[in-house]
Amino acid sequence: MGMTSTTGIETGSSTPAGGHRFRQVDTMRWLAAFAVILDHAGTSQLRPGATLLNYLDEHVIGPPATCVVLFFLISGFVLYRPFVSRRFDGRPAPPLLPYAVTRVARIVPAYWLALTVTAIWFGLSYIGHPTGFIRYFFFLQIYSNLHTFLGGLPVAWSLCVEVTFYAALPLLAFAVRRTSRRLSLIQSELLMAATMIVVSVIWQLYFSNSAWAARHDLRFSFLSMLPGMMGLLAAGMLLAVFSVEHDRRPTPRRAATWINAHPAVLWLLATGLFYAEGRVPTSLGLGKWWTITVLMKLVTCALLLAPLTIGAQDKGALRRMLGAAPLVWLGSISYGIYLWHYQILLRIRPLIPHAGLFVITLVVTVLAIGAATVSFYLLERPSQRLSRRFIAHRASAAVRPAAPGQTPA
Repeated sequence: MGMTSTTGIETGSSTPAGGHRFRQVDTMRWLAAFAVILDHAGTSQLRPGATLLNYLDEHVIGPPATCVVLFFLISGFVLYRPFVSRRFDGRPAPPLLPYAVTRVARIVPAYWLALTVTAIWFGLSYIGHPTGFIRYFFFLQIYSNLHTFLGGLPVAWSLCVEVTFYAALPLLAFAVRRTSRRLSLIQSELLMAATMIVVSVIWQLYFSNSAWAARHDLRFSFLSMLPGMMGLLAAGMLLAVFSVEHDRRPTPRRAATWINAHPAVLWLLATGLFYAEGRVPTSLGLGKWWTITVLMKLVTCALLLAPLTIGAQDKGALRRMLGAAPLVWLGSISYGIYLWHYQILLRIRPLIPHAGLFVITLVVTVLAIGAATVSFYLLERPSQRLSRRFIAHRASAAVRPAAPGQTPA
């Protein structure tokens, strides 16, 4: 199955610090989630002569699917932008406790619910064992062989990467602040992104050719860990840097002006690159083929996101279309769509064995939207409200004056 069933999703809000909401990024999250469903529905019924299905298969076997890469770039952009914004304004980094609480509330409750229901629904008794419980409930499933990689919720491999990125991001932000003492803000950010991409490339080249990793069935595990995916997240972080820098500059850069004026050109270039991704010859060898393909996916997704993250988002037909309320709403519940669609596909596929790609995709999409809606309004949104109340309570307690005769904490 390769990585056919190992697609993922970014789980943050597209409302960075300062209330600047990127509605089109929410829509891109929905489009990526729909592409995940299309990938899985298509590759579940591959057959000789099915040109579209075979093309989909070429794009998801091996390196992460382009929609997964898009999720990683969105994650890097959304989560890093508040750090960049505060640094450009000369303010300290966001407090760690609110950051951590928000991340936990955003991904953990919905994931634990989906994992629990899946374990009962499919009779996955190994999840109830102590080692299985720790591995799957605490995002550790990719740190073993391919069997555990695809265990539990197979699509949750990207969440394992996301969690390590959440932990690493404050450290990366701290490191770039230190380097900015000798370099300009932009130079220090470019150095950080370049370092992350180089580390990612070296990691991919080494472990894709590692006989030891292949012999122990650990190749996918190493390639899918944070160091292997770091370059994708770095690209999203760079978009955050250029987005903030554009907002702060009195005169926009020429490149940003051109991007704002010609978003469709970037999307056409992205389309061409997407087609070329599946044409990289495997005769180059696993390491070169994997790394080149991943880098092409990175550029493809950066071209898609650049017009939606840099500059005014209320200009042009493309931005207005992607900012439509129904699409933005679908983006807001896309995490649940990601969590539930694959299990639904596994149950629905045998019930309609002769259904074509269009029908199976439509049925799974509708059911996944329904499950995601229930999850969002009954669990995810209440969890986020509780997290905000907790953060507000901690903040108010920190500034509350001590009572007469009481020593402040």
